[in-house]
Amino acid sequence: MTSTSSPAALWPAARVRGTLAVVTGRGERAPVYERFAQRISADGYTVAIFEADADAAAAWIATADAPRVLVGSDTGAASVLRLLSQGEEVDAAIIAGTPVDVEGSTQPADAERTACPLHLGVLGTE
Repeated sequence: MTSTSSPAALWPAARVRGTLAVVTGRGERAPVYERFAQRISADGYTVAIFEADADAAAAWIATADAPRVLVGSDTGAASVLRLLSQGEEVDAAIIAGTPVDVEGSTQPADAERTACPLHLGVLGTE
C-alpha cells in the first residue's frame, strides 16, 4: 500500500544536517513530540511527525536530506522495525518502547503509559 500522507507536523531546519521522520505510538499525536522536534531542529535537523503512519514516513524521508533517520515509539517503533525488515533504506533508526504484543495489545490507559503530567496533557485519545 502506498501512502501519500503529509506529516502531521514539520520543523524544518535553517541549515540541514539531516532528517528525522518520527512515527508516533498508540494515542500519541504530534504535540507529544513538539519539544523534541524543536530541540533537534535547532541543531540543524529537519523533523517531521507522522501520526501512526510509518508508510507515509518512509515515503517522505526517501527524498529528504541525508542522513535519514526513522524514529518510532511504542507501536510506531514496531512499524519502523517492520519497514527495516522489508529493506527500507535509511541511515539510522531510533526505536523506543517497542511493545511486546502489537497484534493482541489493547489501548492502555494514559495513566499506565506515563506518570509525567506534561506528557499526560498532550496524549491524544483514540
